Amino acid sequence: MKLIVHNRTDRPMLEILPYIKTVLRQDRISNSRKQYCYVSTFADGTVVTAELNQKSDKLIVSKL
Repeated sequence: MKLIVHNRTDRPMLEILPYIKTVLRQDRISNSRKQYCYVSTFADGTVVTAELNQKSDKLIVSKL
């Protein structure tokens, strides 16, 4: 399965990787364990949302 990361913040990819790592470490906990957490929020206002496509997972990183 392919993983797609969309960075919708003004931060470089290196700065958002720890958030992605946190979500991936939690493993697939949503949609009957078929996909990563629908929404993960962090204390600094960063939000990671997960979408499940037919052949990939998509993680979207944004700021509140």
